[in-house]
Amino acid sequence: MHISITSLECTGGHFDLYLPSGVDVGLQYPGVPIGRCDGIEGVTKKTREVKRAGADFIKVMASSSVLTENTTPEQTQFNKKELKAIAKEAKLANLKISAHCHSLRGMNNCIKAGFSSIEHGTFINYEIAKRMIEKSIYLVPTLNVHKELLKAGFPENDVYAKEKIAKLKNIVKIHQENISDAYHIGVKMLMGSDCGVIEHGSNLKELEYLVDIGMDENEAIASGTIEAANYLRLEDKIGSIEKGKLLI
Repeated sequence: MHISITSLECTGGHFDLYLPSGVDVGLQYPGVPIGRCDGIEGVTKKTREVKRAGADFIKVMASSSVLTENTTPEQTQFNKKELKAIAKEAKLANLKISAHCHSLRGMNNCIKAGFSSIEHGTFINYEIAKRMIEKSIYLVPTLNVHKELLKAGFPENDVYAKEKIAKLKNIVKIHQENISDAYHIGVKMLMGSDCGVIEHGSNLKELEYLVDIGMDENEAIASGTIEAANYLRLEDKIGSIEKGKLLI
């Protein structure tokens, strides 16, 4: 496994789990940094802490999300200077930098900062797609997550359930259409499901959704095997059935 240990999030942003009540409900374990950070010095130090903890890549929350209350996925998080500082520090250790990002402005900021991949990419358009191609930045669409969340719904005691459902209904169709357009423009894509937000074990449904946007079946499988291995620089160890490679 290649793991990020924890994500980097700005104060008040997606995955900052400090509640208005003053309670921090974020998971805390010995040796695992709390990902909340701000400012050039703050994000640089936090990136170093995550590297020290043994991260294989750096994960950054560069926009809000569907499930974050009182926000919209179009909102950006971290400014350009902060994102560039994170990318600069990550590259000193030759680490990939991945962004959770739905918003156009957020994707544009990540491209300028030199990120390696963008997860979700919900509002991607032609201009962003072309820039990702030019910079060899990968897109991980996670089509599965929004569809499954909409199907499953939310508990009755979730006071934000109606807000979340409304956002999901709007996003599912837009996401599918935009990712299909990006694929046909030529953006390189990898399979990812966002499982954890949805139930583990449902990740293979992502293959079906990748075929729905235009991939053939072999291409969809490759996006989660050999293409993903190439991206991680592990193609000599995993990603295809060959003598001397690991079977996972």
